[in-house]
Amino acid sequence: MGKIIILDENTANKIAAGEVIERPASVIKELVENSIDAGANSISVEIRNGGISLIRVIDNGSGLTEDDVEIAFERHATSKIRRADDLESINSMGFRGEALASIAAVSDVQLATRVKSSFQGVSIKVKGGNVLDVKPIGCPVGTSITVSELFFNTPARYKFLKKDSTEAGYTVDMLTRIALCYPDISFKLINNGLKVLHTPGNGDLKSTIFSVYGAAVAKQLMEVNYQDEVAKIKGFIGKAEIARSNRSHQSIYINRRYIRNKTITAAIDSAYSTFLMKNKHPFVILDIRLNPASVDVNVHPSKMEVKFSNEQEIFRAVYHAINGTLMTQSTIRTLPDSPVNKYYSNNDQGSSSYSQKPLQGASRYPSSKTSSTNSYMLNDSMASKPAYSQQEFMRVKEELDKKREEAISGHPAQGEAAYTAQEAVNLAQSEAAYTAQEDDSLVPSTSLFNGARIIGQAFSTYVFLEGDDEMFLLDQHAAHERICYEELKEAFAKDKPLSQMLISVVPIELTASEYQFAISEASFFEKLGFSYEAFGANSIIMRAVPFAQREVDVGKLFLEILDFVMDGGNGEKSVLADEALYTIACKSAIKANKRLDEREVSALLDKLSTLKNPYTCPHGRPAILRLRRYELEKLFKRIV
Repeated sequence: MGKIIILDENTANKIAAGEVIERPASVIKELVENSIDAGANSISVEIRNGGISLIRVIDNGSGLTEDDVEIAFERHATSKIRRADDLESINSMGFRGEALASIAAVSDVQLATRVKSSFQGVSIKVKGGNVLDVKPIGCPVGTSITVSELFFNTPARYKFLKKDSTEAGYTVDMLTRIALCYPDISFKLINNGLKVLHTPGNGDLKSTIFSVYGAAVAKQLMEVNYQDEVAKIKGFIGKAEIARSNRSHQSIYINRRYIRNKTITAAIDSAYSTFLMKNKHPFVILDIRLNPASVDVNVHPSKMEVKFSNEQEIFRAVYHAINGTLMTQSTIRTLPDSPVNKYYSNNDQGSSSYSQKPLQGASRYPSSKTSSTNSYMLNDSMASKPAYSQQEFMRVKEELDKKREEAISGHPAQGEAAYTAQEAVNLAQSEAAYTAQEDDSLVPSTSLFNGARIIGQAFSTYVFLEGDDEMFLLDQHAAHERICYEELKEAFAKDKPLSQMLISVVPIELTASEYQFAISEASFFEKLGFSYEAFGANSIIMRAVPFAQREVDVGKLFLEILDFVMDGGNGEKSVLADEALYTIACKSAIKANKRLDEREVSALLDKLSTLKNPYTCPHGRPAILRLRRYELEKLFKRIV
């Protein structure tokens, strides 16, 4: 007798369930995606015990007809595709025809549904893959599906579930990701009777972000709107102030499907590389629209991973979308622990601790500007703002808190209409005007210095400038490093020579592998400014280096760049070159603890003022910080 048999349908369904249904969040993902495909604009999810004991998803979509209800629970039953060719242009969320069959195979399912053209709906009960009951029922248009006793017949999978709070966390994260890509749908999540997520569904992505992450994040966003021949990219990215140590605040969507992809995350990291310090990850929400034929979403049963037919083009599109936004919308940072920032942090959390004295704006103080030959452009957006009383401010604050709560809960205050989260966001921005000290996001970047004068240098490292009602602190190394990097990058892009001939050649000994790589990539290194030739066994002589400085160790600099490029392997040359230019700029820049005279400082500021991004060094450290007079008054308790 042969060893090979055909599995029975029940066993096959359980195996399929293992591929698609890992935990309660997997069930909810499949059901919510079906609701989206059904055209719902309101989707409510309820879970108990992390979704292990109960999951209920209710939508107002198109519903199922009586003829479709039973067949919907069969394997490979789908309304989304008809033949294999359709897989090349998938536009729906679900298409495998495995979800309902897989869920019903390992749980107890009750579904009630009605289409608009019918006066009554239909109810079906399925347990362990077996249909128990089908009958007519009265219900609203749409679908309600309840899943209970998850994994009751697969104890091996049940024992791998984590504690209730952890499983609930997976669901919150998953539903949040979907909600952020569908701002036109109102999502609600109730966990053990408590509402933990509610988005407005007004079609405005920033309103949804506000509902999910709060005002502190919403105030620090920059809008992305980019299009080329490959992709159309929209969304929001965050400033450095809201960067995180992990990627939990990054959501990437391909044709409105949440995905994870190393090519895209690499493009994000590269675009932010000169704006953020290492090991920090920016806030990113991007919806990338591509030709469906150029992306394969059928790579993994969970549909979380995708493959591109043109990865390098996708990389470039995402890089330019983000980098272009950063270049045009970045601003000077305020001191991270300043009283103003603490105030905003408390305000975002609903703090009621406020001074009983009037808040005074910067315009209250007379100008401290004196005539000087060293006068630089500095945006003084607060100079014409009036001061407001504490009573006026509290009125605005109370209105903000009320509207924010209504936006999140979806319930209006008694006797009033519901407000949208966007109105709350707008009011939050208006509130900043009342405080007379906005955050960075309200400072235009069209000009950098305006009427500020040099007042000194501290610790032979930091340059101080004084404006009308604010001070600016510059890290001379970070600022000069940015200048050097931009000059190197521009020259590299235009194939201009970067090299300076050395007075005498410098011999450099290499290992056999380093020598072979250096000789094979000599043209690439020459474009970076290193000119050398072979000099005996495993040695080269360096004749020119990029922008040579007397204190730079030529051999050490080249070996550092060589190591980096070798580690990059087959990576895109433009990215490797950019990283190499960071290092060269760092080695060439003015060092800390170097005394500068006024002419040197002036030259530094003149060059910095011409850059598109003068705010950080190439490694993401701040080059300029702003300290308003108001903040100093708070520090010294002149204002309580």
